[in-house]
Amino acid sequence: MTMDKRIIPLIMCGGAGTRLWPASREVRPKQFLPLFGTRSTFQDTLLRVSDPSLFDRPIVITNASYRFMVLEQLAEIGIEADVILEPMRRDSG
Repeated sequence: MTMDKRIIPLIMCGGAGTRLWPASREVRPKQFLPLFGTRSTFQDTLLRVSDPSLFDRPIVITNASYRFMVLEQLAEIGIEADVILEPMRRDSG
């Protein structure tokens, strides 16, 4: 059986930056920090879903205040994604 459709990764990244304090702060939550090497866990996640034979272009949902960090980290690893911005934190994950 062959897969005729690729998976669209949906990556939610927001948060208050309180769980790994003091490293993680509201202005730079843990998913944007390089905790296990040189890349952030956000970047590592994107790289895990970057095989074009399996995955379509990812969708990243984040808080509007993290938009520049998301775009910067996407550019650092050479991955393009559709970014959806929430106007405020919803704690809905």
